[in-house]
Amino acid sequence: MASAGGHGSRVTFTAGNDSAANWLLRELRSVGLDSVWVDTFRAASAVPPLNEYPLRNVLGLLRGFELAGEVIVLGAHYDCSASNEPGWATSWASLRAPGADDNASGVAVVLEAVRALREGGLRPRRTLLVAAFGAEETNPAIPTSVPDSLRHHLGSASLARRLQEEAWRVRGMVNVDMVAYNPIGCYVEFVADDRSQWLAHLGRSLIRELGLPLECNEPPFPYRTYSDHEAFARRGVPALLLIENDPPWQTKWPFYLRNPFYHTSEDAPSRLNGDQLEAVAKLTVALVARLLEGGEEPEARLLPSPTLLWASSLGDGLRLQFRGALAEEGTHYCVYEPGEPWRLPPQPVAVLSPHETQWDVPLRDHYSQFCLTAEDNASPPNISVRSDVYPTARGERGRILIVDGFDRWGGSGSWGRPYHWFATLYAEPPYELGFGFDTCANESIEEGVVPLEAYDAVFWLLGDESTEDETFSVREQSRVQAFLRAGGRLFVSGSELGWDLGAKGSSSDKAFLRDFLRCTYEADDAESYEVEGARGSPFEGLSFAYGEIPYFEDYPDVLVPTSGAQLALRYANGKGAGICFAGTVPGGSAECRVIVFGFPFETVSDASVRRELLSRCLAFFGLPETAVAERHESPLGTPFPLAVDVFPNPSNGATRLIIQARAGEPLKVLIWNVRGQLVETGYEGVVGASPVSVVWKGEGHPSGTYLVEAIQGHERAVRRVVLLR
Repeated sequence: MASAGGHGSRVTFTAGNDSAANWLLRELRSVGLDSVWVDTFRAASAVPPLNEYPLRNVLGLLRGFELAGEVIVLGAHYDCSASNEPGWATSWASLRAPGADDNASGVAVVLEAVRALREGGLRPRRTLLVAAFGAEETNPAIPTSVPDSLRHHLGSASLARRLQEEAWRVRGMVNVDMVAYNPIGCYVEFVADDRSQWLAHLGRSLIRELGLPLECNEPPFPYRTYSDHEAFARRGVPALLLIENDPPWQTKWPFYLRNPFYHTSEDAPSRLNGDQLEAVAKLTVALVARLLEGGEEPEARLLPSPTLLWASSLGDGLRLQFRGALAEEGTHYCVYEPGEPWRLPPQPVAVLSPHETQWDVPLRDHYSQFCLTAEDNASPPNISVRSDVYPTARGERGRILIVDGFDRWGGSGSWGRPYHWFATLYAEPPYELGFGFDTCANESIEEGVVPLEAYDAVFWLLGDESTEDETFSVREQSRVQAFLRAGGRLFVSGSELGWDLGAKGSSSDKAFLRDFLRCTYEADDAESYEVEGARGSPFEGLSFAYGEIPYFEDYPDVLVPTSGAQLALRYANGKGAGICFAGTVPGGSAECRVIVFGFPFETVSDASVRRELLSRCLAFFGLPETAVAERHESPLGTPFPLAVDVFPNPSNGATRLIIQARAGEPLKVLIWNVRGQLVETGYEGVVGASPVSVVWKGEGHPSGTYLVEAIQGHERAVRRVVLLR
């Protein structure tokens, strides 16, 4: 497809496009369909003589048996574009346009799905219509003054109109468009209108049922009109778009990095993620096979997500407490114990009635992490958005409470999902040091369900929680004040803590920040993503980066220690990044200890640095035997094997990149701007015995923040570098 018979382009009205259509005709005939044919149409709004140029949809039919009159359409467009190349408007007919991701990947999925269905001996109850659509993309030969409906999606519009005129009973349509670019994982998005939500729910359920290594978006699923499903949805047909991200020209960290080769001459097969392509193909096979079985459309509904309130190993058992909103028969809660905290496993460890709010099991002697969903008995089941993931474990050297106060997502926030697993990143170091810990939602503190005084130390996770959801409510402040007055140990991390309490807060908020968290707010954006330990502080000698994974942090707070506190961390530009305090607070009867970070701890991507930071926190807190505690095996895997060092940073000239990587294996170093556009390939080759050293001069690039990405196999490491001119 990318070669297009040697033409290197499948742009509409070109010989390469015609060659691709002929190749598809041969491929569909080789699969063993009942019939294969060409459906010809024209772009009437194109400039003459192209308005008379015969354009083609390539179609194939696999007849059903019991329900042969009901049709499922499986389609993908085979034309492509290089509209982001200079000179496209005048040289479109001669520009190289391999279109590997957009949309040879979708065509490949469709062809392989049909092959798999035929080779698997499928006897479909319904009829399958396979469609390779022409003229999905816009073309300069069709003037921009023409309405959009006459400029693109022409092949699918022609087919949908013809099927309606000929009274075909189309029961569903699956469209595959751009599904193979993703350098950071395997991800797919479902795009569906209200009529088609059940198709997206079905696809999401099949990912779990099949155990596919594929992440997807959460309901309610969005609807967009930028591909060939539109013509069918407009005619009332349930239509689903599978696409690598919605939209593919934007990043959705940490699941998807935008395709910088979209509509360029560099959209080549070598850029694609074969694992993602394979997973989407398997999903498509299962989805189409299920639709061909026939039967009633399942009811699609958005079940309310349960809120996990407390995961505890206190006492003689392990307990989960949660809040839900189910109240009807045929619904239930499912408890999952994910191996990887961001991936929902195929089967739950427990199923609870809609009236239960607690799950108790015998105490375990190992690390455990849990999340919940609400589900119903439909086939396939409707599944709610999952809860946050909360870990818990017993330990012999003290007890820590991790408080999850991070509810913000989407909108102007940095994190884009309605759930997260960040508490697990706070749990790993204490567990390795022999400490036990529980995790709770901040609501459990506010409501007095979880007593802070039952724990030796509290880690309070705020992410980039801000003014709308509050970093610390009045009740939470009161409970924290009582905890610190009694000599408690508190670690707080969040990028909007100072902004919420210090810049936008009430007088009592400012007093809480000043007198109990022992800092004041100076600025909302530190303008630095490198941090080092302050001299004489618990973190002296440490130097690290943050703010890249699992989300980009864009407004870290600048904090200033108040009386009795000291600067613990400073940004690379010298501004205050964190404070520490040992002493008594107003009304206190015992010495307390406080550490506050003005950035999200979970965005420190280097696991070894996270371990060291929390180990030093625990040592500062004076908890028993911290320095000599026997280490458990980490539940979250080994440290990331790749490491990238950048210096000087910021730089106004040459920047040296040092990459620690496995010897004897291929390594690629890419440099991106913050819009997700690839600006340079810094290195590509096999690693020798020594670390890879690259000098990046940044010539021709403006001042700003850039990302250095090292890729080795399926692993990656990312560092920010600031270029100053």
